[in-house]
Amino acid sequence: MSEKHFDDSQPAFHEDHNPRKENQMKKENAANSYFISHISYLKRKTVSRFTLIELLVVIAIIAILAGMLLPALNAARNRAKSTQCMGNLKQQGYSVINYSDSYGDWLPPLWYGLPNAGFWQLAFFELKLLHGSRPTSGNPIPKGVLACPSEDGKLRFGTYNHWNTYKGTYYGMNRYLNHNYTPNATNVSRQKWRKQTQAQKPSTTFTIADEWIHPAKPKDLAPQGIIRARYHQMGQRHNGKWNYVCIDGSVKSMGMYPKFGQQGDWEDFLYAPTQW
Repeated sequence: MSEKHFDDSQPAFHEDHNPRKENQMKKENAANSYFISHISYLKRKTVSRFTLIELLVVIAIIAILAGMLLPALNAARNRAKSTQCMGNLKQQGYSVINYSDSYGDWLPPLWYGLPNAGFWQLAFFELKLLHGSRPTSGNPIPKGVLACPSEDGKLRFGTYNHWNTYKGTYYGMNRYLNHNYTPNATNVSRQKWRKQTQAQKPSTTFTIADEWIHPAKPKDLAPQGIIRARYHQMGQRHNGKWNYVCIDGSVKSMGMYPKFGQQGDWEDFLYAPTQW
């Protein structure tokens, strides 16, 4: 029997080898590769074209939202400052009540005979009714409970310095707690002692309140920790309102007040503890 010889130099034939099918697959792969590359190019081109527009749109939206939110944020900030101010007044109101409890029910005077502590806001530290660093002429900027966070502290009164304008406090005591009801009640000799229990409307008459130099009345008398309606000294710095604490310790807020700029400014129970 003759032997069959095979030529090893020729590739072996496999049943699954199909040249036509392979060529078709190569064409499809080439087409897919082209489309994939083209789509990637378009994506890159699209992203680079619209990124700036999208950024501008986002900036515009943020600007609109900021314009809508900033007034609300400012209002919230002002309310927070007013709340802090009321907290300061609450503590000062307690100091007035403590004074009356300690000194025979008498309401506190405006001036005292204490060395270097003639004004109430200075004497209250000496009497341990208020605590912290007492203001002085060398350290005149109000601090702690005497500093209203809404007051800018600007000097509007001629050549007066900060000490001679505010005397270390942005709050003022009601001039008529212990003064005669007269047109000119600035002198110590006109002092009229009144007791806390004599107050006819303790939840109406204020003891201490926001003080300021009215922006439209820069030549009015400097408050120096003592205020009256005649000189527009109620500090309406909380969105047009001023905060105050009453004889009974309640803290309130008011806008325009009676007897604004009037000489007979004691003729209201907001100021007068007793009938005038």
